Amino acid sequence: MKRTKVAAAVTAGALAALLLASTAIAASSGTVAVTARVRAYAAVTQIDASHVRVQANTPWTLEVETADGVVRVDGSKTSGTVVTLPADTAAYSLIWN
Repeated sequence: MKRTKVAAAVTAGALAALLLASTAIAASSGTVAVTARVRAYAAVTQIDASHVRVQANTPWTLEVETADGVVRVDGSKTSGTVVTLPADTAAYSLIWN
């Protein structure tokens, strides 16, 4: 769902930029400034029983609950970081900043 919203926002921004650019060309002078803000995004995908893949455009923390307590794995922007889960993982959650 979030990917669809991000794609729609990018498409709308691109269309607006094209409209402004075509107007500037028709007037044959002027400048156009386009500003966009991309929303923060982070997702975790289970690869197998002992690995997950984190994809994010913002810093993130993966919290893994084990029998001995909580293990934290920090990361930054990534198109796909694979994290190995401890053998006694009970649950995990992704927190993005």
